[in-house]
Amino acid sequence: MSAAERYSSLIRAAKGGVSEGFDTHVVAHAVAREASGDVTALVQYWGLPPVELAPALSEVFPALTEVFAGLRALTVAPGVAPMERRLRELLRRNASVGSVSQLLAALVARCVLHPLPLWRELGICNQAELGGLMRRHFSALAARNVDDIGWKAFLNGVLQREDGVLRCAAAACDDDAPLAAGF
Repeated sequence: MSAAERYSSLIRAAKGGVSEGFDTHVVAHAVAREASGDVTALVQYWGLPPVELAPALSEVFPALTEVFAGLRALTVAPGVAPMERRLRELLRRNASVGSVSQLLAALVARCVLHPLPLWRELGICNQAELGGLMRRHFSALAARNVDDIGWKAFLNGVLQREDGVLRCAAAACDDDAPLAAGF
């Protein structure tokens, strides 16, 4: 089954779930992209332990609850880099809409570390749609992004401010020149 066919099946299975519309599209895209028959790959992609991932996906796709229940039997411990863990914690602290926001926190944190623009990694059309997703699910963070900075850069800046040190990203700056924490 192709990723497009998996995506279509997931969208049909979402009827009656906790999420519909655009949020379901984002989650379905991520699942379809990685669900090639190897559930271990799905766990690794999301970076969530099977006991956390299975019920979250079942809430979004209730018609597939039995399929996702099979994830619970896995003993796979997904690798999570320290930066991803910090991003996930930041997003979860600022989550707005409950379980779907918690699931998206894990996905966004993982995708921030990938090379493509975040909106492309999430399978959405553009930066504006990403902004809408962030406002809906992480409203406290979105309210702080008053200059409409790209989300990867903004989230990195928030983490740096939490550390009390910012690094100058401008070409004219020395790579290791710290900026004032309040900047």
